[in-house]
Amino acid sequence: QVNVSGNAPAPTQFQKELDKKDAAYFGALRDSATTAAQTLDQVGVIENVLNKAQTGAIPQALAMAGQYFGTEAGANMQTFQAATNRMVLDLAGKMKGALSDSDRRMLEQSVPSFGMDPRANQVVLGLIKKGAQNAQSTYQAADKYAAEKGGLRGFVPPMAVNVDTPAVGQYQVGQVI
Repeated sequence: QVNVSGNAPAPTQFQKELDKKDAAYFGALRDSATTAAQTLDQVGVIENVLNKAQTGAIPQALAMAGQYFGTEAGANMQTFQAATNRMVLDLAGKMKGALSDSDRRMLEQSVPSFGMDPRANQVVLGLIKKGAQNAQSTYQAADKYAAEKGGLRGFVPPMAVNVDTPAVGQYQVGQVI
């Protein structure tokens, strides 16, 4: 005969419901980390193109013409657009409901563009990269916490703990942050 006795009280209904939400949250973190890996791959493609090609209004116009003549600039622009289009699709998938034309334009403006100033592209890519890295580190921290504690009860994402808020007015227009 085996008798098992635990010193911990049985979980309350609230704790059971919270554990269900934590399990769903953990699944969402895992999904976000997977998407983040794909995003970082796309960022790598874009950075590779940015290392080989100039961006901005005039380079974009030349690349558009270059598409018809098979130039390197035309190929770079097509590669760049393919990677950013995938980012837009990923962002659209996170939105609820049908997308309006203005929603689509807003999403397209939130990713780098071949016609955008190179400095602006670098800032946008930096923000996208940081968001993807945060998604991965949050999932890794949650996975480690869950393995050690047997769940996410009490878990605080690293981003919420290590918040560095810059002082207002420290940045200037055109400064890469």
